[in-house]
Amino acid sequence: APKILWLRDNEKAIYEKADKFLLVHDYLIYRLSGELVTDYSNASRTLLFDIREGKWSKKMLDSLGIALEKLPRPVQSGTSVGELTEAAARATGLKQGTPVIAGGGDQQCAALGVGVVREGLIKSTTGTGTFLLAHSNSVKLDPAMRVLCSRHVVPNAFVVEASMFTTGSALKWYRDNLGSEEIGLAGERGVDPYDIITEAAEKTPPGAEGVIHIPHFAGAGAPNWNPHARGIFAGLALGHSRYHLIRAILEGVSYEIRSNIEVMRELGLPSQQVRVTGGASRSETWMQIQADVLRTPVIRTQMEEATAVGAAILAFKGINVFKSVARAAEEMVKTLDPLNPREETLEVYQKRYSTFRALYDAISEIHWNEN
Repeated sequence: APKILWLRDNEKAIYEKADKFLLVHDYLIYRLSGELVTDYSNASRTLLFDIREGKWSKKMLDSLGIALEKLPRPVQSGTSVGELTEAAARATGLKQGTPVIAGGGDQQCAALGVGVVREGLIKSTTGTGTFLLAHSNSVKLDPAMRVLCSRHVVPNAFVVEASMFTTGSALKWYRDNLGSEEIGLAGERGVDPYDIITEAAEKTPPGAEGVIHIPHFAGAGAPNWNPHARGIFAGLALGHSRYHLIRAILEGVSYEIRSNIEVMRELGLPSQQVRVTGGASRSETWMQIQADVLRTPVIRTQMEEATAVGAAILAFKGINVFKSVARAAEEMVKTLDPLNPREETLEVYQKRYSTFRALYDAISEIHWNEN
């Protein structure tokens, strides 16, 4: 919505001449099929879509003065919207008449790709940042505006989403600035430096012997939404080593994830399993720490590229290979053995999580970037 308003107010001739305003994926569908459509999950993020009704919000459009006619037709993800045109077939080398299926948002597709198709399941993707999506059968709006609610790619379902900015990138910061020894060992062994770094965390007991990390290197995302927040290491003593810093990073990210899952629980969403994807999921050490901190089984899947799996499921639904995307996920998503919370870590992680929360609360008003 803000981009359309900017064009209307600053490039009036372009705004008036435009027939439809499309998202990038909508434009690709248009070029392939000639159809002007968008899907519910992506439309959810335009600030113009009524997620309950599955249509453009007349209230929002009227309030902002945006004409309904300038927006594409919304459809459910997995809907067959047309066929590859002759021109698109020549341009792509694909067969004319190939079905074109509406896809979905990347995080919603990733959730589908790890089998998050019922309440109680949460998807957690950790790469540079971390993105949590919890399946919901109904709209869940957070009065405190800590998490978002959007349409899922699963029909008649929704997702509650939390975005954290610097989680995996906190570990990258360690690698780039303090990890020369681990990088050297990785070169000698022919493995990824992150494998050496996360293995090193096992040299320190759960709780990192009192070292706490807050992973806010680029401000805080959900649930705090604080642009002034910065990364913190606290509780350091002379007896601590770089191994304590490594474990503190893995635990700090896990505490941040837990703080968001607690918001989801507060909204009435259970957390029976957390299904993980992204680069961090390759580390069994890190995923076990997450299971211990979250007090919830963490489950990895055989196929790491969950977003692509979710998109493939939608395509299969669109050409009627499966009648239901939920059923397709049950058949296509293969999980590994769960990493279950370990009883012996319960007390230490409960104490450290409380310290993590108290530490953030104590420093949250500091504007670190001001002179």
